[in-house]
Amino acid sequence: VDLLCRNVVLNSQKLYMADKMRAVDNLGLRAARISFTTENSRECLSVFKKFLGLSDFEPSGVTRGLYYKGVI
Repeated sequence: VDLLCRNVVLNSQKLYMADKMRAVDNLGLRAARISFTTENSRECLSVFKKFLGLSDFEPSGVTRGLYYKGVI
């Protein structure tokens, strides 16, 4: 449940978009949220560094969700 009392359905795989930030930036968003679920502290730091462009970290077992499947 989020702050507006909506339910959130999560994928069984981790959604990973840190390596697609150029495409996300082109959407004109003013902010982004990084949410972690089952990651340990080391993986969280690695993802955050990748998000900032400070790492070449590439996780395994992730999904892009529906972002590249043409589902609206």
